Amino acid sequence: NNGSLSRFGDGEMKLLTEDGVYFQKADKKLTYELRRICSEKHNTLVCMPHCAIEDGFWHKFWVKYWFRCKFFIDQPVYGDSFVSRPEGFYQFGDELVNAWMDIWKDKNVCIVTGDKSRLDCEHFMLSNIKNKEIIHTKNTNSYDDIDLLTEQCLEKEDVDVFLIASGPAGTVLSARLADNNRMALDIGHLTNSYDVVYE
Repeated sequence: NNGSLSRFGDGEMKLLTEDGVYFQKADKKLTYELRRICSEKHNTLVCMPHCAIEDGFWHKFWVKYWFRCKFFIDQPVYGDSFVSRPEGFYQFGDELVNAWMDIWKDKNVCIVTGDKSRLDCEHFMLSNIKNKEIIHTKNTNSYDDIDLLTEQCLEKEDVDVFLIASGPAGTVLSARLADNNRMALDIGHLTNSYDVVYE
C-alpha cells in the first residue's frame, strides 16, 4: 500500500527503557521519540519482535523487558520485525523475497545506512532499483545526527522510497519521513538476513 515501516528490535526496546546498547548510547530525546512512535498515531507501520518463546534469546529478553516497556506499546495494529530477519525468510522463502523486491522495482531509491553496515547496497535483492543513491551514517551513535539526516532526506525530491539501515536512528528516521509523506522502509540488515538463509 506504499506505506512506511519502522522496526523495533532488542536494541530499540532497550533504548525505549533508557538502557543503552553498544552501538547507540542512551539518550533521553531518543527514548522519547521511540516511545512516541510506539504510542501515538504516525504514518508508519510499527513493527515489534514477536514473543518467539522457543528462542532462548527472545524468551529471556521479554521476561526482562516486557514489564518495563509494555506501558509505551499502544498501536491498534503491529507488524512483525522479523519480516527483515532470517526468521522471515525461513518462514516465507521466495514469497518474501519477491514481496520486498516488488516494493522498489523500477523506482528511484535512496539508501540510508552505516558506512560499515551489514546491508549490501549492491545485493541481488536491490538489483531491480531504477536509480540508487546512498547516504552514509555513522556506524555508532548515528542518532546524534538525526536532525541532519532528516533534513538531507527531505531535501531529496526525486526519491520514491527510502531504504534505511541505521539501527535506532533508522527507526526514528523512517517515522519522521513517513510523517512528512515520504515512503520510508526501515529494512535493517535485510540483505544479510537473506544471505544467512540462502547462502
